[in-house]
Amino acid sequence: MDYPLYRIKNLCELYEDNKTKEFTSLLKEATDLLMSFVPDEEKFLDDVLEYLSRIKYYDATIIGLYDYDKIAGAAIVAKNEFDAKGSTLYGKNAEIVAFGILDQYLGRNTSDELAEHALKWLDCTKPLCIVTPRMMNSIQPVVKDYDWKITESDVKNGMTIKTFNNYSK
Repeated sequence: MDYPLYRIKNLCELYEDNKTKEFTSLLKEATDLLMSFVPDEEKFLDDVLEYLSRIKYYDATIIGLYDYDKIAGAAIVAKNEFDAKGSTLYGKNAEIVAFGILDQYLGRNTSDELAEHALKWLDCTKPLCIVTPRMMNSIQPVVKDYDWKITESDVKNGMTIKTFNNYSK
């Protein structure tokens, strides 16, 4: 079965092109979608505000995956820099902060499509990624395709949280 080609919207590009209406639309739709994938909504909203402040510096972005005009998935990605005592060899750490595909779009190459754009923006294939159980269904194809490794697993609030590609420890 052929699936439609998906459209990608990138918050940094919308900011740069001064497309205010599309910028606010993507921000709201992506935040609403990703809220169901995180265990602590209040902390997530604080994180969104932090990453939002970094968009104008091209250090973070939100990528939305659209099926026509309906959002099907979203990811928040960031490039974090560290000082000399930082946790990465090259002084930079790429991170997928949040990643989610709506259930009705799973299995339609949506995870691969969204991940491809996220990884291209990050300029790496093995970013740090902390995954909640709800995110796991969305990101599982990416974990397999890119041979990500679980580097940490922890139980928080009764949920198993898995960390992939954290080679800084």
